[in-house]
Amino acid sequence: MPTGGINVIASEYLKDNTIFKLDQPLYRKLANASDELRKTIMEGVETKPLRFFCPNGAQEKVILSIIEACKSTKVPTIVVTFANGVGKSYVAAQIIANIIYGPQNGWFDYEIFRDFPFPKLIWYCAEPDTIKDKFIPEFEKLINPIKLDITKDYESTKDYKTFTSLYTFQNGWRLSCKSYGQEPDKFESVEAGLIINDEPPPGAIRKAQKSRRRMGCITLNIMTPLYCEPEIFDEIIKAREGVERGHKQRLFHLQADVYEACKRRGTRGHLDPEIIDDMVDEYDENEKEARVFGKAMYFSGRIYPNFGREKHFVNPDTYPIPKNSIIKQIVDPHDGRPCACIYAAITPEGRIIIFDETPLDKSRQFWEMKIGFTIEQEIKSWIGVEDRYESIIRNCTTVSRVMDRHFGWQTRGKSNFAELFYDEGKLQGREFNFQKSYEATTYQGGEIHYGHVQVNKALLSLADGKPGLVVWNTCYHVWEGLTHYIRKHETTKGAEDKPAQSGKIVEKYKDMADCVRILVCDTELPRIPADEKTRYERELEKVMSRETPIDEKGFELDQSDDEYLSDFFEGEL
Repeated sequence: MPTGGINVIASEYLKDNTIFKLDQPLYRKLANASDELRKTIMEGVETKPLRFFCPNGAQEKVILSIIEACKSTKVPTIVVTFANGVGKSYVAAQIIANIIYGPQNGWFDYEIFRDFPFPKLIWYCAEPDTIKDKFIPEFEKLINPIKLDITKDYESTKDYKTFTSLYTFQNGWRLSCKSYGQEPDKFESVEAGLIINDEPPPGAIRKAQKSRRRMGCITLNIMTPLYCEPEIFDEIIKAREGVERGHKQRLFHLQADVYEACKRRGTRGHLDPEIIDDMVDEYDENEKEARVFGKAMYFSGRIYPNFGREKHFVNPDTYPIPKNSIIKQIVDPHDGRPCACIYAAITPEGRIIIFDETPLDKSRQFWEMKIGFTIEQEIKSWIGVEDRYESIIRNCTTVSRVMDRHFGWQTRGKSNFAELFYDEGKLQGREFNFQKSYEATTYQGGEIHYGHVQVNKALLSLADGKPGLVVWNTCYHVWEGLTHYIRKHETTKGAEDKPAQSGKIVEKYKDMADCVRILVCDTELPRIPADEKTRYERELEKVMSRETPIDEKGFELDQSDDEYLSDFFEGEL
């Protein structure tokens, strides 16, 4: 490296490193040192990356978040959504090493690192290639005993894997590298003190990890939030709302953009400003939110991206149900959880107003409900809804019931859901006679895709400038279902050649969305009854419908002459 380059690098390093900040006379001496001394300093920095680690602003936030989170709870979860290039994986390796060996520089000189209070087992969890090609090379560069001011060493084993799966340190610490390709039961063995997930793990693994924290544990979820499941961000929102209601904070969220790592715009940044700008310019527009700003991108996979709170999730007073509407009940039946059910009105103008739903329990997401209702319980729940809207239903032309044709008519013993609901309704004095949902077997994209197209059309505005489909803001499950209804983004080699809407639908979130799809595809405009006609108007229709009108004596009349009618109905006009 040319002397000038060493000069610049050493100057930037010495300017920012906390160790030299603690000793100002030494800092001033080294800042004015010769090029040869600067070269020696930089060689020392590269030789001892733990001792001379200097985090950028975003990395420092991660370190400090661990300290603050452990003041609030012994089982904190820290979600780190950082842009590409900020250095989230590298700071994770530094955190692990500074816990195992104790503080190796001033940035980690805190009690939690000096005397870690939880079990001496760390799990680093990621995809196999990330472990093998990224984490292990970085981590082993940090912990190589030759390059540390300590004599502690370790043993490692692969245990028939393609990467080192276990490090055992002489001071009692163990680091286990676990792949997302492993079965969930491999994450249910022993109690861990620190769990690091490098990018989001599968749901089953996340659930298994939560049970391994009984002795106290820090969970650090680091990610560039590309195509994450909505569930991750639901937890962030739920935790934030809990804190606002006075609950203890257990989940912490950090977000950072790529400019945090910029030498000019960031804090102790390490990336060249021009390189950052060039990279940002070349990112796909659909991915910039995540790659540049660290913001969640699961909305990019939404099947109904135009469904929004401000336009479609409305106050009931602003969209009352008008007279002569059709009332629709749509049911997607289930065995292991309650049926998904929505009630909607189709107005004379063709607007769809979803005004109620079951289950009525709004304390948790529909997909978190694991215990189903009996047929009797379902019918009573629906009767309760309909009784609340009795006066509205009375002013409507029709009540129509539609059920998913696939699951509703599957034989279960000697019967099916449609028959069971009908029979139970009779016992409770009501008629629940369901029709089968729509078919679109001739549509090129298939039945589901046809439904998606129709729902997206329904969300557009009608002639009055207002949306054709709205949901009363009392319908919690419908809102959650439609906003979480997504396609999983494909990451295979051929994914780039496939259409944006070709990913697999995430089944977990689809039930309420299925009800809306069925509703829209089975919608018909109500026939508005004409106002009652007078006797004169009825007789006039009869007369005018004849080819040649005749009088009471059988004589033909001139069709243009209505004096006869006036005389005939004298006193009734």
